[in-house]
Amino acid sequence: PAVVRVRAASFADPTKFAVVQVRIPEVRVELSPESAEVRPGRSVRLKVRVVGCAARDSQVSWKLTPEMGSISPDGLYQAPEAGAPAEVQVTAILKADPTKTATALLRLRP
Repeated sequence: PAVVRVRAASFADPTKFAVVQVRIPEVRVELSPESAEVRPGRSVRLKVRVVGCAARDSQVSWKLTPEMGSISPDGLYQAPEAGAPAEVQVTAILKADPTKTATALLRLRP
């Protein structure tokens, strides 16, 4: 967390001012499970937790690397029906601050 000092001064009389300290909480994204094994055609639910921000700002978008299978807005990953063994990295990206992310590794096993 960061602490910021804010000084507000009167435009009419700069000798009149107030100083306040504002604590800015650390924001982080957590994803569970961090890894899982998924069979063809099966699914696994990824649970995202956002710490340090208001609920209205805690929505995430999802990214699959490589783009194998699909993921719903609520974190349900659906593996492809068939394919060779592979690994898919699932990233949850905080919409309010895209620099805040969490990653899970899914192993696709036939």
